[in-house]
Amino acid sequence: TAVIHAQSIERKVIASAGIYFDSPTLSVSSTLGETFVSTLTNSNTMLTQGFQQSYVSKFTMKMFIQGYYTGGGRMEAALYNEGVTGADTGKVDTVQVSLITPGSLTTSASTKGLLSRNGLLTVTLPERVLGGSYYIKVNHRNLLETWSASPVDFSTSTLYDFSTANSKAYQDTFNTNPQLIQVEPGVWAMYNGDVNQDGTIDALDFNDMEADASAFNFGYYVTDITNAGPVDALDFNQLETNSGYFLFLAHP
Repeated sequence: TAVIHAQSIERKVIASAGIYFDSPTLSVSSTLGETFVSTLTNSNTMLTQGFQQSYVSKFTMKMFIQGYYTGGGRMEAALYNEGVTGADTGKVDTVQVSLITPGSLTTSASTKGLLSRNGLLTVTLPERVLGGSYYIKVNHRNLLETWSASPVDFSTSTLYDFSTANSKAYQDTFNTNPQLIQVEPGVWAMYNGDVNQDGTIDALDFNDMEADASAFNFGYYVTDITNAGPVDALDFNQLETNSGYFLFLAHP
């Protein structure tokens, strides 16, 4: 007769003290008197060895930046082209993603990630966003801030694709202020050229660009909107075109 004893595991915290703090952009929990070993992750799962467990939501977004787009669903490696030390040739630039609560328009979570040349960006978000519905707000150093057309339901794994249609971005009431531009048939990108990040692409952005161009600046500059490396006539041409569209930030 064989006898098998199996271990029974329950999620418990063995602690003498602890704290929990929560804000619109951060949550922190900790306990004292417990054992923590390490955290193991792969593309779909995170396992925390020990009693202090955490959980995150994985969010993947697809987007293209107008001035960086080269065709065929690819963008230039902006950081690498601009001579940033240690830049990955497969990455484009840093993008900030924020989840905005409908109605109050308060920020529920915000994080940064590296955009890949194929337009994909994957970030992790805190547990508190699970089951909620939020607008997605996208910011980048010279991008015209762009919002999702409507709130998005967040689960343990969520995908939102801005690149498939102009309607994926929030429009103004009369739908006269496009937030995306078609860079090739069926592919839409976000406008860049808002150099001073005031929510419009206009003459004020020319001032900063002119200063950098006059100094023959090369490298990681917000005025290099075509990602050529130097701030030059190519950037002026795109900025002039975009300013003629009278573009401005649109959000609820």
